[in-house]
Amino acid sequence: MANNSTRNNFDLKQDYEIRKTLNRDQMIEKLNEWAKGNYEADMKMVGYKGFESVSKAVGDFYTENRENIKVLDVGAGTGWAGMELQKLGFKRMDGVDPSKEMMKVAECRNIYDKYYIEYVDGNRLPIETGMYLYTQVCKYRDRYVPIGMYILLIVSNRLPIDEGSYDCSICAGGFSENLIPTNALFEMTRVVKPGGIVCFCIQDSNLVKVDELRGRFMPLIEQFLSEGVWQEVRRETITDLITGGDGAVMTFKVLISEPTIPQLPGLKK
Repeated sequence: MANNSTRNNFDLKQDYEIRKTLNRDQMIEKLNEWAKGNYEADMKMVGYKGFESVSKAVGDFYTENRENIKVLDVGAGTGWAGMELQKLGFKRMDGVDPSKEMMKVAECRNIYDKYYIEYVDGNRLPIETGMYLYTQVCKYRDRYVPIGMYILLIVSNRLPIDEGSYDCSICAGGFSENLIPTNALFEMTRVVKPGGIVCFCIQDSNLVKVDELRGRFMPLIEQFLSEGVWQEVRRETITDLITGGDGAVMTFKVLISEPTIPQLPGLKK
């Protein structure tokens, strides 16, 4: 496994301050290095409950026929939320994340049918049409061993993922400092068919201390509700979503896949 479980000095507050200074390319490189090193160990160290909490909320909504529910995991990372959904019987999952190294860890786990290397920011997610077979290998006891043949998605003709392609989109940790912006809610909605759900978690403190979310995230949600884009299914407070900080898991039914609401203006770095 790519992560070192022995580190015991991860400082989340300091990590936030570092992230604030990075541009997009630098942030993606940080994610790549994090995936190769201590990402999952760090998440365990701070007691992060988002992956399990979001997966449970999705399972609470889809109580039957889970094996046929098509899910898009936004900010999929190493596949932690996908693993939790698998435990509940979900099988048809795609992931999207800007980090290639995160993808490598997830692919070793054989969770997702497709994994898109993309930054979700409100622009339409592309679907890649050039495909090649390749052999996936994973490191096991200091050796690389083949685990099967996979389809590698190659950038060629980039077409948007069709509206309403999924039953559900989730984000189990991406709404944080310099990760997934508020406008991603538009694309998370567009790719879900009416009657499906958007489900995500967020730390209470992030709504205050993260510039991209403060005064933007919750007002956009309320606008989606008031203008009939979403219908609220559930908001659940999660005590200690991360050690020392509460948060919430929110689930909304999609009524309109492509809202006419204008996207929020981007913030300058």
